[in-house]
Amino acid sequence: MSQHIVPPSENTSTNDSECWIGSYFRDCIENNEQYTPNVQCDEKVQEFYRTLISECGQQISLQIVECDNNARAYYQRRFNHEKQVEERSIIVCKNHVLEEKDLNEVLRHELIHAIDDSPKCSTVNLRNLHDRSCSEIRAAYWAECGSLLRPRSNTEPSKVHYQCVKHTAMQSVKLDHPFELVPESVKRMMWKCYNSKIRLNSGD
Repeated sequence: MSQHIVPPSENTSTNDSECWIGSYFRDCIENNEQYTPNVQCDEKVQEFYRTLISECGQQISLQIVECDNNARAYYQRRFNHEKQVEERSIIVCKNHVLEEKDLNEVLRHELIHAIDDSPKCSTVNLRNLHDRSCSEIRAAYWAECGSLLRPRSNTEPSKVHYQCVKHTAMQSVKLDHPFELVPESVKRMMWKCYNSKIRLNSGD
C-alpha cells in the first residue's frame, strides 16, 4: 500500500501525539499493562499482539509519522537488505489519530493484517484480491465495527454489524484493487471470514 508521509513537524500537538501513542504502545502492548497513567489499555489489542508474538512468531515495531492523506495507519512488511531480514511495522499517522478510541481501532485493524500476513498463522496473500477482502473483513469485524458486536450470550450476528463490516471492507479493498471487482469479492469472502477466529489456520 502506498504511503504519504510528510517531514517531521515542529508542531507541539503532533509531537504530543507521538509521545502518548509511543507510551501506549510500550506500556499497553509491549509491557502488557492493564492501564497507563492516561489511557485504559484495550484487551483485544493486547490479545492480538500476544497472538502475533507467541503463536505466529512475528515481531512488529511501531512507527509514528505525519501523513499527508486521510489514512490513519498502515501495516507494512519490507525486506531490510542491510540486516537481510523481513521487518514488519505498524505505521500510525499521528496527525489523524488523536484519541484513545482511534488508536485502539487502528491497532486492532493493523494487528489483524499482521496476523494474516504471518506464515505460521495464515496462508493469506494480502496482494491477492480475495485474500485481501478476507483480511479487511476480519479487521473491520474487530476494529471499525467492533462496537456493534452483540454480547457473547447472543449467538446470532447483528445485522447492523454485518453490514458495517461488509461496507468497511469494501472501502478498504477499493484502495488497491479495481472498483468493479471489489463488491463480488467481498460478498464471496463474507461467509468464510466474517466470523473467523483470530488465527485463520486455527480450525475455523
